[in-house]
Amino acid sequence: PVLLKLFSEAQFCLVPPGDVPYRMHLTAAVLGHCIPIVVAFTGMSTSWWRHNGPSVEQSLPFSSLIPWRELAVEVPVHVVEAGNDWIERVVESLSEADVDRKLHLVQQASRHLD
Repeated sequence: PVLLKLFSEAQFCLVPPGDVPYRMHLTAAVLGHCIPIVVAFTGMSTSWWRHNGPSVEQSLPFSSLIPWRELAVEVPVHVVEAGNDWIERVVESLSEADVDRKLHLVQQASRHLD
């Protein structure tokens, strides 16, 4: 409940990779109507878990109903590894229209997770 309350007070929520492909932080971010910021590992497909990990579509629930990659802000792992102020730069690079679209998708996705 505390995490959900914090996420509901933010517009963007960092969802770092964890020890398994799917993190409850992602669910909490979506339920809190917060745009998830995730680390994108590329390989055969894009994974939010690790290099050569399962694809986003294979590892996340309701992937046929929820456009995970469209509602999140994907940050390539090399950007994360390169410096300190990457979050600020990524958020500032988004247009107001992009943010509005992602928030709309997050709100729609929350209905499937509630």
